[in-house]
Amino acid sequence: MSQRWITGPDVPLPRLTQAREFVAYWGDALGMRNWRISVEVGRDLDGATARCGVSFNYDDACIELQPWLLGLGAPPPRDVGAGYSAATDEEAFEATIVHELLHALMRRRDRAAARIREQLPDLLRSAYEQLHADANEEIVDALAWLLVRLRRAPEGGGGTPNPDGG
Repeated sequence: MSQRWITGPDVPLPRLTQAREFVAYWGDALGMRNWRISVEVGRDLDGATARCGVSFNYDDACIELQPWLLGLGAPPPRDVGAGYSAATDEEAFEATIVHELLHALMRRRDRAAARIREQLPDLLRSAYEQLHADANEEIVDALAWLLVRLRRAPEGGGGTPNPDGG
């Protein structure tokens, strides 16, 4: 897997190293060995913790992370989500990376959904968009936390895969 890194001078080296390790491990585990993946400090994420831009024609992805995830700027907001409040900082960071990699893998499904949306009448289009977005996030988030928690669980299981503790 090829990794490209656009890093600022203020990003703490331990956090960059950790991001590189997570992308390398999970990219390999998810079968993304031939992908080019970059991680950048996010700009204008509209309140999202992270975002993944992906090419539909090439195995290319760019993960943008909120500055606070990389140890820059202000601390995370209080309402960042149940997963973050129930997890260690490192575990939540890893789940965020996995979450965005899963989005990259779903690019063809998302493209097909966009084509379906284009064929819908205006009255149905916004409801379809919201339903698709909500379902997508719910599935990707559940899978990301499950994978991270299973990796971190002691040999033979244990641990709770649900970030809400259920």
